[in-house]
Amino acid sequence: MPEHGSGTQNRDNCSRPTRKASIIGVRQHNQTGKCERNQRLLYHDRLGADATGQVVALSPSRNRTMIHKTAIALGVLAEAMVILVANFVSLPRAFVWIGVVLSLLTGLAGGLVAGRLTSGGWHTRAIHALLTGLLGGLLFGVTLWFSMSYAIPRAEYSVMWAINYLLATNPLGIQQLPWLYTGNTLGIVLVLLSMGLFAVEGYIAGGAVSQTDHRSQWD
Repeated sequence: MPEHGSGTQNRDNCSRPTRKASIIGVRQHNQTGKCERNQRLLYHDRLGADATGQVVALSPSRNRTMIHKTAIALGVLAEAMVILVANFVSLPRAFVWIGVVLSLLTGLAGGLVAGRLTSGGWHTRAIHALLTGLLGGLLFGVTLWFSMSYAIPRAEYSVMWAINYLLATNPLGIQQLPWLYTGNTLGIVLVLLSMGLFAVEGYIAGGAVSQTDHRSQWD
Protein backbone atom coordinates (compact mmCIF):
# COMPACT_ATOMS: atom_id res chain seq x y z
CA MET A 1 0.00 0.00 0.00
CA PRO A 2 1.64 3.30 -1.05
CA GLU A 3 2.45 5.82 1.58
CA HIS A 4 0.61 9.13 1.79
CA GLY A 5 3.76 11.12 1.24
CA SER A 6 4.71 9.28 -1.93
CA GLY A 7 1.21 9.83 -3.41
CA THR A 8 1.43 13.57 -2.77
CA GLN A 9 4.83 13.66 -4.41
CA ASN A 10 3.50 11.87 -7.49
CA ARG A 11 0.59 14.29 -7.80
CA ASP A 12 2.98 17.24 -7.49
CA ASN A 13 5.18 15.80 -10.24
CA CYS A 14 2.18 15.40 -12.57
CA SER A 15 0.80 18.90 -11.92
CA ARG A 16 4.14 20.67 -12.28
CA PRO A 17 5.96 19.66 -15.45
CA THR A 18 9.71 19.74 -15.62
CA ARG A 19 11.62 22.64 -17.15
CA LYS A 20 12.41 20.58 -20.25
CA ALA A 21 8.76 19.73 -20.81
CA SER A 22 7.80 23.39 -20.39
CA ILE A 23 10.30 24.49 -23.05
CA ILE A 24 9.02 21.85 -25.48
CA GLY A 25 5.45 22.95 -24.85
CA VAL A 26 6.32 26.61 -25.54
CA ARG A 27 8.05 25.67 -28.79
CA GLN A 28 5.06 23.61 -29.91
CA HIS A 29 2.74 26.50 -29.04
CA ASN A 30 4.87 28.94 -31.04
CA GLN A 31 4.98 26.61 -34.02
CA THR A 32 1.23 26.14 -33.87
CA GLY A 33 0.71 29.89 -33.75
CA LYS A 34 2.98 30.41 -36.75
CA CYS A 35 1.11 27.76 -38.74
CA GLU A 36 -2.22 29.39 -37.93
CA ARG A 37 -0.92 32.83 -38.93
CA ASN A 38 0.49 31.44 -42.19
CA GLN A 39 -2.84 29.79 -42.96
CA ARG A 40 -4.67 33.05 -42.31
CA LEU A 41 -2.27 34.97 -44.56
CA LEU A 42 -2.60 32.36 -47.31
CA TYR A 43 -6.37 32.50 -47.02
CA HIS A 44 -6.28 36.29 -47.14
CA ASP A 45 -4.05 36.20 -50.26
CA ARG A 46 -6.68 34.10 -52.01
CA LEU A 47 -9.26 36.76 -51.21
CA GLY A 48 -9.54 40.35 -52.33
CA ALA A 49 -10.70 43.51 -50.65
CA ASP A 50 -13.60 45.53 -51.92
CA ALA A 51 -13.87 49.32 -51.83
CA THR A 52 -14.83 49.31 -48.13
CA GLY A 53 -11.82 47.20 -47.15
CA GLN A 54 -13.86 44.08 -46.45
CA VAL A 55 -12.47 40.79 -47.65
CA VAL A 56 -14.38 39.25 -50.53
CA ALA A 57 -13.73 36.23 -52.70
CA LEU A 58 -12.14 36.98 -56.05
CA SER A 59 -13.87 35.85 -59.20
CA PRO A 60 -11.86 33.75 -61.69
CA SER A 61 -11.85 36.65 -64.17
CA ARG A 62 -9.91 38.83 -61.68
CA ASN A 63 -7.29 36.19 -61.06
CA ARG A 64 -6.06 36.08 -64.64
CA THR A 65 -5.15 38.69 -67.22
CA MET A 66 -7.76 38.90 -69.95
CA ILE A 67 -6.97 40.01 -73.49
CA HIS A 68 -9.06 43.01 -74.46
CA LYS A 69 -9.28 42.38 -78.19
CA THR A 70 -11.40 45.44 -78.86
CA ALA A 71 -8.83 47.77 -77.31
CA ILE A 72 -6.04 46.21 -79.37
CA ALA A 73 -8.14 46.36 -82.55
CA LEU A 74 -8.91 50.05 -82.04
CA GLY A 75 -5.26 50.78 -81.37
CA VAL A 76 -4.23 49.01 -84.58
CA LEU A 77 -6.99 50.88 -86.43
CA ALA A 78 -5.53 54.20 -85.28
CA GLU A 79 -2.10 53.11 -86.51
CA ALA A 80 -3.54 51.90 -89.81
CA MET A 81 -5.10 55.31 -90.43
CA VAL A 82 -1.72 56.98 -89.92
CA ILE A 83 -0.10 54.47 -92.30
CA LEU A 84 -2.70 55.14 -94.98
CA VAL A 85 -2.08 58.88 -94.71
CA ALA A 86 1.67 58.29 -94.84
CA ASN A 87 1.35 56.32 -98.08
CA PHE A 88 -1.40 58.08 -100.03
CA VAL A 89 -1.23 61.75 -98.97
CA SER A 90 1.27 64.10 -100.62
CA LEU A 91 2.89 66.69 -98.37
CA PRO A 92 4.55 69.99 -99.18
CA ARG A 93 8.28 69.52 -99.55
CA ALA A 94 8.92 71.64 -96.47
CA PHE A 95 6.87 69.24 -94.32
CA VAL A 96 7.86 65.88 -95.80
CA TRP A 97 10.61 65.16 -93.33
CA ILE A 98 8.50 66.36 -90.43
CA GLY A 99 5.90 63.85 -91.59
CA VAL A 100 8.57 61.12 -91.62
CA VAL A 101 9.47 61.83 -88.00
CA LEU A 102 5.83 61.89 -86.94
CA SER A 103 5.09 58.64 -88.79
CA LEU A 104 7.88 56.93 -86.88
CA LEU A 105 5.99 57.81 -83.68
CA THR A 106 2.88 55.93 -84.79
CA GLY A 107 3.43 53.33 -82.08
CA LEU A 108 2.76 56.00 -79.45
CA ALA A 109 -0.65 56.73 -80.94
CA GLY A 110 -1.67 53.09 -81.04
CA GLY A 111 -0.34 52.52 -77.54
CA LEU A 112 -2.29 55.47 -76.16
CA VAL A 113 -5.54 54.18 -77.65
CA ALA A 114 -5.01 50.58 -76.53
CA GLY A 115 -3.84 51.55 -73.04
CA ARG A 116 -6.68 54.00 -72.59
CA LEU A 117 -9.31 51.38 -73.39
CA THR A 118 -7.73 48.53 -71.40
CA SER A 119 -8.78 47.85 -67.82
CA GLY A 120 -6.27 46.73 -65.24
CA GLY A 121 -2.96 47.96 -63.88
CA TRP A 122 -0.21 49.72 -65.77
CA HIS A 123 1.46 46.42 -66.66
CA THR A 124 -1.73 45.09 -68.28
CA ARG A 125 -2.17 48.29 -70.26
CA ALA A 126 1.47 48.24 -71.33
CA ILE A 127 1.24 44.63 -72.55
CA HIS A 128 -1.86 45.40 -74.62
CA ALA A 129 -0.17 48.46 -76.08
CA LEU A 130 2.92 46.38 -76.87
CA LEU A 131 0.82 43.88 -78.80
CA THR A 132 -0.81 46.79 -80.62
CA GLY A 133 2.62 48.14 -81.50
CA LEU A 134 3.76 44.79 -82.87
CA LEU A 135 0.75 44.56 -85.17
CA GLY A 136 1.01 48.19 -86.21
CA GLY A 137 4.73 47.85 -86.87
CA LEU A 138 4.09 44.80 -89.01
CA LEU A 139 1.53 46.74 -91.03
CA PHE A 140 3.86 49.73 -91.38
CA GLY A 141 6.84 47.65 -92.49
CA VAL A 142 4.84 45.62 -95.01
CA THR A 143 3.23 48.75 -96.45
CA LEU A 144 6.60 50.47 -96.74
CA TRP A 145 8.19 47.49 -98.49
CA PHE A 146 5.26 47.00 -100.87
CA SER A 147 5.32 50.69 -101.76
CA MET A 148 9.07 50.49 -102.41
CA SER A 149 8.53 47.43 -104.59
CA TYR A 150 5.67 49.15 -106.45
CA ALA A 151 3.32 46.36 -105.35
CA ILE A 152 0.91 49.05 -104.14
CA PRO A 153 0.66 52.66 -105.38
CA ARG A 154 1.94 55.54 -103.32
CA ALA A 155 1.69 59.29 -103.59
CA GLU A 156 4.69 61.35 -104.60
CA TYR A 157 6.19 63.39 -101.76
CA SER A 158 4.39 61.23 -99.25
CA VAL A 159 6.02 59.88 -96.10
CA MET A 160 6.59 56.46 -97.66
CA TRP A 161 8.05 58.13 -100.74
CA ALA A 162 10.45 60.11 -98.53
CA ILE A 163 11.61 57.00 -96.65
CA ASN A 164 12.15 55.18 -99.94
CA TYR A 165 14.10 58.16 -101.26
CA LEU A 166 16.26 58.22 -98.13
CA LEU A 167 17.09 54.52 -98.38
CA ALA A 168 17.77 54.62 -102.12
CA THR A 169 20.06 57.64 -102.03
CA ASN A 170 22.05 56.69 -98.95
CA PRO A 171 25.44 55.49 -100.26
CA LEU A 172 26.65 54.42 -96.82
CA GLY A 173 24.23 51.52 -96.58
CA ILE A 174 24.87 50.25 -100.09
CA GLN A 175 28.64 50.39 -99.71
CA GLN A 176 28.89 48.96 -96.20
CA LEU A 177 25.98 46.50 -96.31
CA PRO A 178 25.49 45.40 -99.92
CA TRP A 179 23.81 42.15 -98.87
CA LEU A 180 21.03 44.18 -97.29
CA TYR A 181 19.84 45.33 -100.72
CA THR A 182 19.56 41.88 -102.28
CA GLY A 183 16.21 40.15 -102.69
CA ASN A 184 13.70 40.68 -99.91
CA THR A 185 16.33 41.07 -97.19
CA LEU A 186 15.72 44.79 -96.83
CA GLY A 187 11.98 44.22 -96.56
CA ILE A 188 12.42 41.73 -93.73
CA VAL A 189 14.75 44.10 -91.88
CA LEU A 190 12.32 47.00 -92.30
CA VAL A 191 9.44 44.93 -90.94
CA LEU A 192 11.44 43.78 -87.91
CA LEU A 193 12.68 47.29 -87.17
CA SER A 194 9.17 48.72 -87.46
CA MET A 195 7.73 46.07 -85.17
CA GLY A 196 10.44 46.63 -82.56
CA LEU A 197 10.13 50.42 -82.66
CA PHE A 198 6.34 50.47 -82.47
CA ALA A 199 6.30 47.82 -79.72
CA VAL A 200 8.64 49.88 -77.51
CA GLU A 201 6.66 53.04 -78.17
CA GLY A 202 3.38 51.27 -77.45
CA TYR A 203 4.67 49.76 -74.22
CA ILE A 204 5.78 53.15 -72.93
CA ALA A 205 2.62 54.96 -74.01
CA GLY A 206 0.25 52.25 -72.80
CA GLY A 207 1.87 52.02 -69.39
CA ALA A 208 1.92 55.77 -68.90
CA VAL A 209 -1.62 56.57 -69.99
CA SER A 210 -4.43 56.56 -67.43
CA GLN A 211 -7.49 54.33 -67.73
CA THR A 212 -10.68 55.71 -69.16
CA ASP A 213 -13.69 55.89 -66.88
CA HIS A 214 -15.73 53.90 -69.42
CA ARG A 215 -13.26 51.07 -69.82
CA SER A 216 -15.73 48.41 -68.62
CA GLN A 217 -17.56 48.48 -71.93
CA TRP A 218 -14.47 47.07 -73.66
CA ASP A 219 -14.12 44.04 -71.34
